Amino acid sequence: MVQSKTFRVIMLAGVLTAAVLAVGTASATVVESLERAKAESERSDLPILVKFGSEKCGPCVEFDEAVATDPQMQRIIEENFVLCVLNGYEGEAGAIGDVYSVYQRPSFVLMNASGETMDRWNWYAGVEKFENQIQKSVPDAITVSDRFARFRTEPTEEDASKIASIRHNESLFAEAIAWYRRAKSLNPDSEENYETQIFNCYSYGTMFNIFDSADLTKQAHVVFNEPKSNDKDYMSVVYSMAKASGKLGDVALYKPFLKKGYEMTANSTHEKVMKMRESVAPDYALLIKNDAKKAVALKKNAQSEDWMKDANSLNNFAWWCFEKRVNLDEAADYAKKGIELAKPGTQKGNILDTLAEICNVTGECGESVDLMRLAVAEDPDNEYFQKQLTRFEEVLAAQK
Repeated sequence: MVQSKTFRVIMLAGVLTAAVLAVGTASATVVESLERAKAESERSDLPILVKFGSEKCGPCVEFDEAVATDPQMQRIIEENFVLCVLNGYEGEAGAIGDVYSVYQRPSFVLMNASGETMDRWNWYAGVEKFENQIQKSVPDAITVSDRFARFRTEPTEEDASKIASIRHNESLFAEAIAWYRRAKSLNPDSEENYETQIFNCYSYGTMFNIFDSADLTKQAHVVFNEPKSNDKDYMSVVYSMAKASGKLGDVALYKPFLKKGYEMTANSTHEKVMKMRESVAPDYALLIKNDAKKAVALKKNAQSEDWMKDANSLNNFAWWCFEKRVNLDEAADYAKKGIELAKPGTQKGNILDTLAEICNVTGECGESVDLMRLAVAEDPDNEYFQKQLTRFEEVLAAQK
């Protein structure tokens, strides 16, 4: 737990409990109950910002640490809103998350004292960017219903875009797409690349089985043909198509966009684009250049310095090899080392599952069954592990 001389934030079972954070002569109230936040909102005449998080979510933890230690963050809270932090998926956090259609962590929902949504977003990338978001959201903080009413009277790109963003973050992807297109029609010369936003809706919608691969592919081509698209847009499409192809089991979705996006951004000096290119370089070597040896070398080079000592890093590398069907013998060795380093429970179970998959691919399904039994023993309540055990038992029975 992070502490300082001037304040303390108490976290219990993944929930930031009610606390007053003192910064100089100012104070920022953080509560764990939405009802208490509503009462404080009424008293202070400030909106409420509910942060839905998880102890297992890196950006969530970073946000909580900033709340506890960063004077700039404390000033932002004090001046702009009542902060209600709901961590976890059970109890009040889970129930309220369901009411507001929260499917990602972290998620932030700005609302009034009655609990009506005014704005929302699903990311945290540091205090500076967080403050920029607050500066965009709070000054024009009106409820969605009021924004609809205002739009009916005086349609603007800004309101259409805001409604689209809110619906997007509520996972109402089809409605969001319609509003993004409405925003674009209201200002065809807008600097905003709405085609990329629309693609993101199709991408997430495909993962939720709302859209099919044809919808996603069509919009991906639109982004590549959009004059406003830049290198970051191209690589974002590449990333999304990689995820979609993995979910749908169709690498053909990914390959043409990997080739085009990777080659089109070859001269980019944008830091994020360069990092994205580095992460997909092994896929480019394997899928486009058919060079498995180079792909494995690039994947290893992309790992952190101490990755061989980290259970999750070893598991991630072994899983990549399994998915790509390359370097499987070494991948099995890395998975075994990861199992040795892993904490008991879910982490060890996950790596046992990776090794079971590798063994199954290499024709050792009997060992896969034994490994999944160990995984179930590590985490008996894990439904996925139970399903995997049943699956491998059925494969083994079919081989006899």
